[in-house]
Amino acid sequence: MKLHMLLPVLLIGSVGCATIVSSGPTDITFLSDPPEAEVVVNGHSQGETPVTVPLHAEKSNVIQFYSSGCRDLTVVPKTSVGVGYVIADLFLPFGLITDLITQEWKGFSEETITGQMDCA
Repeated sequence: MKLHMLLPVLLIGSVGCATIVSSGPTDITFLSDPPEAEVVVNGHSQGETPVTVPLHAEKSNVIQFYSSGCRDLTVVPKTSVGVGYVIADLFLPFGLITDLITQEWKGFSEETITGQMDCA
């Protein structure tokens, strides 16, 4: 087989299923009790609740809620690996390795997170 015919097969086989399908951020909406708490994502203020922020599940995300008269709250959104992506990757020669490296097969367990703050 000639190289120019083999190259597309190698390229397709080396890309992970999740890397193709799910790359990009997921919009996560933050609410709070009490309402209008300041939301800080990974050290950057995002405004007051309710607020929607695009987050990448393959990265570590730390969410902080601040509200006057309340204890500060820190939340780390839960992620999980999409089993469907793992199964699909079994049919792609290097797909499993690619998705393992990129972590694109991770997704958020929730798309809405409510910060239940302890207020005096």
